[in-house]
Amino acid sequence: MSSIRTIYIGGSQQQSRSNPVNSLGAKVRTKLVHELNAACADPNTSAIIILGAGNKFFSAGADIREFQQKSNVESSEDVPSLVDLCTAVERASKPVIAAIRGFALGGGMEP
Repeated sequence: MSSIRTIYIGGSQQQSRSNPVNSLGAKVRTKLVHELNAACADPNTSAIIILGAGNKFFSAGADIREFQQKSNVESSEDVPSLVDLCTAVERASKPVIAAIRGFALGGGMEP
């Protein structure tokens, strides 16, 4: 039996206090790419829906708190960039739906 897998940008359906606008920081991008790859590899998953946690923001794009740390965060080969995340969505072997509710700003409009 195939099913639709839901992936939340904030990690869960509930909005996080540490990431109230579902920004696409290093940890979030890494988790999204990992969950997307896992869903594509799962033979029981027929499609993937990406949702923002909570109702106010789908995503506000980049995590501005990382701008000062950019050289440390982005230099790690284990951390996918926003371009890597968008490429993973585009190349997914299963349909990916971005169910946008609330605001989608900056890079949050790209995936």
